Amino acid sequence: MIYKGRWEIWGSFITACDYDFLLGEIEKKAKGKKAFFISPTTSHLLALSLFDAKLKESLFSADYLVPDSQWVKRALWLLYGVYLPDRVYGPELMLRSCALSQKRGFSIALYGGKTSTLKKLTRVLSERFPKIKIVSPSKADILFLGFGSPAQDKLALEAG
Repeated sequence: MIYKGRWEIWGSFITACDYDFLLGEIEKKAKGKKAFFISPTTSHLLALSLFDAKLKESLFSADYLVPDSQWVKRALWLLYGVYLPDRVYGPELMLRSCALSQKRGFSIALYGGKTSTLKKLTRVLSERFPKIKIVSPSKADILFLGFGSPAQDKLALEAG
């Protein structure tokens, strides 16, 4: 498990960590029924936040901005000497979170995007994780937003 603190890049604070650290945090929060927001963050999202005050506020309010892109991972190394062996890729984090959910009995919900895409993703996740509980967003232990960045980051700010 890797956690090396939070580091500022272009006015946003990136959490230098790995999947295992985040899965531990997800498990704690899901058990305690505590809401929090993880945003896998790319250089593009950080650049957009320089010109969009609402997006900047959303990123600032996130519990964890994690280095989704190689650029963000490398920026931590170049700016601060904080080496991470891998980035935290959003789709991979989702799959690992689903595996955790199945193992621990947490429920998940999928929200956003096209209805056809949500149906396909529900089918794929149900096949890959046969014991996973997929429920409505209001009843989920873990909610995955599928609007894409920056829309889902702004939505998370509004949802509080």
